[in-house]
Amino acid sequence: MDAFLNLIDQNVLIPLVWAVLFLIILKKIVPGRYKIASALEIIRWIIIGYAAVALCYFLFGIMTNPDSYAIVNRAKGPYRLLYFLMTFCSLILPFSLLIKKLAAKPFYILIVALLIRIGWYLERFVIFVSSLHRDYAPSLFHSEYPSLMFIVSQLLKGAALTILILIFAHYFSKNQKSSLQNS
Repeated sequence: MDAFLNLIDQNVLIPLVWAVLFLIILKKIVPGRYKIASALEIIRWIIIGYAAVALCYFLFGIMTNPDSYAIVNRAKGPYRLLYFLMTFCSLILPFSLLIKKLAAKPFYILIVALLIRIGWYLERFVIFVSSLHRDYAPSLFHSEYPSLMFIVSQLLKGAALTILILIFAHYFSKNQKSSLQNS
């Protein structure tokens, strides 16, 4: 299950920020030409679906292994503020998109997508730092920076995801109109 969530995270959620940003730019450049509202609705439900799966996975992990010291240490340890901020950004905030008034604003969807990413990075930070904070070997500490190829691939994934969502939104709205005319 963890590999499945990582696969979804790397190929859908990282480019999702770029997809929302591209849709906002498209809305400003060519208003009314594309079905931006339908595309943002699809992105909204992708975010809510991912948050629901992640929340179920998190709760399942707590229920199957309640004696896990790592969860207790992270939630009550010196990094508890970051742990709760991570939990809020990754698991709780995406459900605010169920409120239609908020979900209708493209910039709010962008902010939620960015905060989900921040929550994901906070999770990595909390896990790594809380497991290393008692290990004082400097040779274990090193930084990894994203390469230009990684950044370009993320931008291309975001553009491809935007195109696919726009095609799906166009097809979905066309099918909806034809089914309304037939009834």
